[in-house]
Parts: sequence; structure tokens; C-alpha cells
Amino acid sequence: MDEMSKLRQQLLKLVFYQSDKGGLEQEYAWTRGTLEDVEHAWRVSSAHYPLPLVEERLICQAICAGWADRVAKRIPISSRVADGGTITRAGRYQSCMVDESIFLHRWSSVSTARPEFLVYNELLETKRPNKEGETSAKRAYMHGVTSVDPSWLVENAKSSCSFSPPLEDPRPFYDAQADQIKCWVIPTFGRFCWELPKHSMPISNIELRVQVFAYALLE
Repeated sequence: MDEMSKLRQQLLKLVFYQSDKGGLEQEYAWTRGTLEDVEHAWRVSSAHYPLPLVEERLICQAICAGWADRVAKRIPISSRVADGGTITRAGRYQSCMVDESIFLHRWSSVSTARPEFLVYNELLETKRPNKEGETSAKRAYMHGVTSVDPSWLVENAKSSCSFSPPLEDPRPFYDAQADQIKCWVIPTFGRFCWELPKHSMPISNIELRVQVFAYALLE
């Protein structure tokens, strides 16, 4: 944590140094107070100044992009029962990194929501005593958890995704804003092939692009 704090201070000093020199474009120039103001705001509880939803989502997306190799998917209760597993108060997840189930601690800030997908910083192993007081098997808990939208995995970890052939329903379409012919596909993520929501992407087949564009003109 001490190293992270020092790195944050170094980055802040660089930002203010470049702003004072005029080395940053106006769009990226810092206009929200001095270095001392930022340091003071950093020490104020976030409960007093909650982040706007847009900024919170941007930060979560950035975390997702950085930890795309540490994605976990919630294991439904029905699957646990079918496999003979026990139901616990801690949420059980499957990680794309390890074969064993990992857990979301009941004291986690997202334990109530138990999102379908999340990313984590690290795994911490603990030993839990059983009813007889004997030490049972180890259990890995996720630390530094952030809830993520499954669509972010396609945007920020495309190399870990596989895509189905273009779907006929919904049918391909012309995206006027991007000036591209697109189709819908079903992405899957990681080695366990977790299915993600439908995603639109440009059509590479030239003949199909022409057909869809002509249909859009006549529609």
C-alpha cells in the first residue's frame, strides 16, 4: 500500500507539472483545484462525496481491463446442488484462472448483490474448522472484488473471447452512426466458454455486407 501511495503522489505531481507548463491539451488539463486540494479530497471519506454513476462505471471498466485475466463467474445454487456441493453463506464462483471453486466473502461490499461476473485482485486461502472443531479443507476467498458488466469483457478482453457465426435472428443491420454493416454474434469468454450477451460486430464477408446494405436501402 505504501508503494501505491507513493506512485499516486508521483503521478499527481506529473499531472500538475505538465498542466503548469501547458504541456497538456485543454481537454486533459486539470482544472479542479491545486495539488493540496486533491490530497485533502483523497483523505475525505467517499461516503461524503459519492461518485457519479458515470464515473463509477468508467473506473469499474478500467479495473476490468486491467484484471481481465482474473474474471470469475457466479455458480448458480442449482448447479451446486446437482454436483453434490454444499450451500454456504459465501457466494461460490468459478475463476478463469483456477479449477477449484473460489468464494466471495459475506462481508464483501458486493456480497448482497452477488453479481454474475466480477474481477478480483488476489485469492486468499483460509482454513475453516468443521463442527467437531477440526481444521477442514482450505477455501480460497477473493480479495479486491469489482463487479463487472459482461459486455465489458468483449470490449476489454477480446483476445479471450470466441465468437459464434453471425446470427440470423436478430438479422444483420446497417449502423449509420459507425457507417458499418454489422451482425449479431454470441461471444463466449475464457477456457470455460462462459456465454456472454449478444454482441454486434462488423461483417467481414463482402458479399454479405453488400446484401445487407442493399436490403437497408430498400427497407
